[in-house]
Amino acid sequence: MKAFKSLSKKTQKALTAITMVLVVVISFLSGFFVRYFQESKTARSLSWIINLIESNYCYFDEETGEYKTFTAEDYSKAIAEGLLDDYSTYYTSEEYKDEVATRNGNRYGIGLGFLKTETTARVFSVTFNSPAERAGIKSGDLITGLTYNGEKAVIENYDHFKKELNKVLNDTEFILHIDREGENSELSFVLKRQVFVASYVKYVDSEREYRFASLGKETPKGEEILNGDSRLSSDTAIITFKNFEGNAASQFKSALEYMKLRNRTKLILDVRNNGGGLLSVLTKVCCFITDAKGSGAFPVAYSIDKNGNLSTYNALSQEFFNNIQQISVVANGNSASATECLIGTLLHYGHRFSKDFLVIEKTGGKTTTYGKGIAQTTYYNPISGEAVTMTSDYMYWPDKITCIHGKGISTTESNTVEENKGILRAIELLG
Repeated sequence: MKAFKSLSKKTQKALTAITMVLVVVISFLSGFFVRYFQESKTARSLSWIINLIESNYCYFDEETGEYKTFTAEDYSKAIAEGLLDDYSTYYTSEEYKDEVATRNGNRYGIGLGFLKTETTARVFSVTFNSPAERAGIKSGDLITGLTYNGEKAVIENYDHFKKELNKVLNDTEFILHIDREGENSELSFVLKRQVFVASYVKYVDSEREYRFASLGKETPKGEEILNGDSRLSSDTAIITFKNFEGNAASQFKSALEYMKLRNRTKLILDVRNNGGGLLSVLTKVCCFITDAKGSGAFPVAYSIDKNGNLSTYNALSQEFFNNIQQISVVANGNSASATECLIGTLLHYGHRFSKDFLVIEKTGGKTTTYGKGIAQTTYYNPISGEAVTMTSDYMYWPDKITCIHGKGISTTESNTVEENKGILRAIELLG
């Protein structure tokens, strides 16, 4: 107290003011945490989600011409009828841990992907290096049954399949029954639910195949296989690219390095059924095959949130593989999101390309890519461990004008081909 009185009156007033502010702040925070922890766990969770929606959820209402403002009735409907849109997801603490592991390439299960809008159990994608791929299951296969412990369940839809699959114990054999187009009878495959690390890239030329594969938790390593594609000329290679997740960018770069080692100068990039993924992976992939003419960073995409805030996603041009003289991209109606951004980047910076470089396979009558021009952000609650992924931005190509959401990307009539004809057309284009 004596020390305080010895200070100047000006300093005393300043210290008194600071003390009062601290008291107010501490009182506020203590009141907040008292109220927070007095609420039920359910109420805290709902309050957190509603605040996220109000602050971040981005949905443009074409009928009103404005971004949607949510009312109490809208929140009730969202909770009762499903969270916001097909791309928004709520995760419990355990579910979010699994999701983080999946994004990093660590998987558990069999490695099959399904569309949310699919009413049957038709396989949308098969993850490279997964038990399903090793067993021989393919994209487009229709799951009709699952046999476990000698009992066969007839599968009606994806939810039914998921329920039956969850009954299967770890590392225990079961049988999937499949209907496949072109086959006259039901096919059966024996596999197990296992830990595996996803692989995203496969390379093939006229003489060699180079892919990433391993079992268990080991990171997939590149392996050379004496098994080429005889349809390809001696200067052409195909790189199949499945997803923008995990270590996909480094795998893609390794495949391009192998292509350079093999003296191949023409690239067919197969992104059929690539549903997208992380923008951070997109920027790395773009820098390898985008001739941006110059050094330093260049934009591959822009995003704009509901408040008009602009974000730029840059790639580094110095990593461009200049041995690639020609490129053709093969996509389909399931090529979406980051994949469409990649195509847009090639179109924008394609000094040696035109729209003629893009081949699109018809998918269920659809003659464009999927048309997903929105991005999602994941918000994590460190107190509860739960998380919400919700639509937060609209995506634009490097021209800052083009947004393909709900439209997709089209190509020339001659490059719009039937299913499974895309690679043949790409080979024709590259000569």
